[in-house]
Amino acid sequence: MENVHAHPRVHSSTWVGDLMDAVSPELEVRDSEIARLKDLLRVENKRADDAIRRETVAEEHAEELTAKVVERDGLLERAGELYLMFKRLREEEADRADRYRLAWLSARRRAADESNFGLEALELKNAEIRRLKAQLDALRKSTDGAPRLECMGTEEDGSTVWRLANGSDVALPTIRRGLEY
Repeated sequence: MENVHAHPRVHSSTWVGDLMDAVSPELEVRDSEIARLKDLLRVENKRADDAIRRETVAEEHAEELTAKVVERDGLLERAGELYLMFKRLREEEADRADRYRLAWLSARRRAADESNFGLEALELKNAEIRRLKAQLDALRKSTDGAPRLECMGTEEDGSTVWRLANGSDVALPTIRRGLEY
């Protein structure tokens, strides 16, 4: 490096020249130290700038990650809501299917019961018809003959009311609207 403080005029034999010659090596050391410190300062400034850039990039990346985490949390919350909604819909559909199945079974059971009760009712009617036929046959074959009926009068609609006469052994209900067996 060139000595900036050295003057060509001053290198004479004068005391100033001697002083400059004595101070010149110190100035050269100082100038080289200043240059070294400037280089060091430039390197440190570059390192500081790089650190600031890295910190800025890291902050931007952290903000991006935070935004992504917030977005992910929102998506997770929405996914949880959708899961609960679909779970509720699935349960409602299962309940609907159960209700349909139970209604179908109930209808089949009612139809079977009606069929069974219908058969039982027919059997009861048939038994009553057989009993009444037997009673009618017994009455027709009795030695007393036909029961004596007496007219009790007419009703408002004009139909005749009959009943068994006193002294008749056969207990028949009062017959309305003529003799019907």
